[in-house]
Amino acid sequence: MEIVSKRTSGELRPGPDVTPSPGEPIVVRLTAELAGGEKKTAVVAQDVPKGSEWIMFSDEGAGIGGADTAPEPLSYFGAALAF
Repeated sequence: MEIVSKRTSGELRPGPDVTPSPGEPIVVRLTAELAGGEKKTAVVAQDVPKGSEWIMFSDEGAGIGGADTAPEPLSYFGAALAF
């Protein structure tokens, strides 16, 4: 299982049909779901301007009840700050 992967056209969720105008903000959509135990799945998509969709998985460490199959959610936050 890939922890972060780009969604292909057959997997894409419908998004708004919006064309940005000069000076409009960037719009990013995030959908997160519980996937059993401490596992979570998130879909991140850039809607304006239209961009790619990515699916990401997270899990907590065994010390707090997770299976340690993916990074903890806080790890993604830390990575986002570094980028």
